[in-house]
Amino acid sequence: MNVLDENIVESQRQLLRSWRIRVRQIGHEVGRAGMPDEEILPFLRRTGRVTFFTRDLRLFDAKNRSLDYCIVCLAVGQYEVAVFVRKLLRHPALKTRAKRMGKIIRVTLRVSGSGRWVRTKNVNCVGGGNPRQQCAVAENFTLWQMVVTQGR
Repeated sequence: MNVLDENIVESQRQLLRSWRIRVRQIGHEVGRAGMPDEEILPFLRRTGRVTFFTRDLRLFDAKNRSLDYCIVCLAVGQYEVAVFVRKLLRHPALKTRAKRMGKIIRVTLRVSGSGRWVRTKNVNCVGGGNPRQQCAVAENFTLWQMVVTQGR
């Protein structure tokens, strides 16, 4: 199941549906309106096998990982969400639900550079000590970052 956070505008949800991408949105079809961030992760665990799309970058953290769901943090404009959701769902490495489970993905837009997927391991670690030890990421718990080039 693909679930959109309530911070994603209605027009983007409708655009995804017009492309025949099945999505549900928190506050509309699942969950409840105004659901605080603290309730989202337990909701995803209970629901299971969910790919959750949000514009809230605070969720891009290794401590939020679980084999029960995938979190996609979209660092793109509010009217570009649908395009990047579709790109992500079509990417060969993430095309199936099984390939996405256990991953936390950040999609960012850059003006220069080449469009690429980057596997990152030491991102947004919390606490002191050696970040490499804290964020040692197992094969099933991988943080991904999609960097997309925007033409000038």
